[in-house]
Order: sequence, then structure tokens, then C-alpha cells
Amino acid sequence: MIPLYAGDRLDNFQLDSLVASTATASLFRATDLRDGAAAAIKAPHPQAECDPILHGRVRCEIEIGVRLQHPGIRRVFPSAG
Repeated sequence: MIPLYAGDRLDNFQLDSLVASTATASLFRATDLRDGAAAAIKAPHPQAECDPILHGRVRCEIEIGVRLQHPGIRRVFPSAG
């Protein structure tokens, strides 16, 4: 995975601005280009994919996010990678 930056496009999302960055991932404010809706994109850093411990944490966050169901939370779509 290559690093992502504000201004980049990821699938149907335009990454508008960086909100936060942690040891494992960057969180972006984004726009869904299909309907103009606001979205949040959490993208793992490339090194998180190479480190088994960090990779496990990212996978756990994805699994939790997929199970969350609330009207104020948009669906979580895990990447194919």
C-alpha cells in the first residue's frame, strides 16, 4: 500500500483533509463522490501491514467497525487488501 495524502482519490472517495495520524493509520475527512456525503477514511500505514502486531490491531478495528450499526455511523467498507 502506498501512503495517502489529502487531495488523493481512493476509489469513490476524495480525501479532503488529514484529521489525525497514529502509529498504525491516518484518518482523513473525505467526500463520497457518488453522492457528496461526508465520510471518514482510516488508512493503515504501509509499515502496519508488515508488522504482525500492528496488522492484527488494524484487522481487529476493521472487524469491530463492520459490526457497528448506528444511524450516526456510516457503514464500514474494508478494503480488498
